[in-house]
Amino acid sequence: MPRLKSCIYVMQIGPPDQLWNTLLTRAKVVIELSMCEGIPAMLLAAVQKGKPIITAKEIGQFSFTKGVNNILFCEKGDADIIARLLRDLWTDPRLSELLLPGSRRLRDEYTTVGNAVNWLFLAAEMSREGNVVEPDGRSIYELAGQGAGLCA
Repeated sequence: MPRLKSCIYVMQIGPPDQLWNTLLTRAKVVIELSMCEGIPAMLLAAVQKGKPIITAKEIGQFSFTKGVNNILFCEKGDADIIARLLRDLWTDPRLSELLLPGSRRLRDEYTTVGNAVNWLFLAAEMSREGNVVEPDGRSIYELAGQGAGLCA
């Protein structure tokens, strides 16, 4: 596939939201193989935009990937699998249809709003004298909802 070389761009960019939004809007596929900074925000945005995503299997442990059909998992650094998945996205009509369902809405707990809720809840709870936050296996977002009386 040497003829495709001029059509492929590999970039590492910083976090400015407008830049990510522009790139994701125009992207045909997103490849994210690094978890060095936790859940890559770009993956959340790519899921919302319905873009096909090729990512490392370890990212499948995050709950936002459950029930999402536009994510393909591979072994980190397996260039042959990644190349085959890219080829299949453009040549297999069934795969293309399956992976391009259009945009979807993520639950708030996976967005910037949810992250802000988590931090505000923790700050409010921990600022109270003698108060200790014990999640007991629940997410901070769930605890915040309970604290606000939004869920049981």
